[in-house]
Amino acid sequence: MTLIYALALTQPLISHIWHFHVVVFCGSEKYPYLGYIDAVASHNLGQPMNASTYPDMTIYKFAGLGQEGAANVLPVVLDHVMHPLIQDNHFATE
Repeated sequence: MTLIYALALTQPLISHIWHFHVVVFCGSEKYPYLGYIDAVASHNLGQPMNASTYPDMTIYKFAGLGQEGAANVLPVVLDHVMHPLIQDNHFATE
């Protein structure tokens, strides 16, 4: 059975905030590597992470076959969401 996990964060209604979820995938202060979050999710859960952005929230989703894999992924996800590595070039590519 596949377990699905989601982390939903509310955000202010600001027009340029739509690109924020993409920056999360560009690295964090602790893990400053592009694509690291997807590599960890793929290794531990068998598939990369995804996100959906709405006007008032962003939902980060990941799924896998076990709780152990999710326990390995969750600290990395939280670090990327709470401490994203924000650089100008990340916005230019989006």
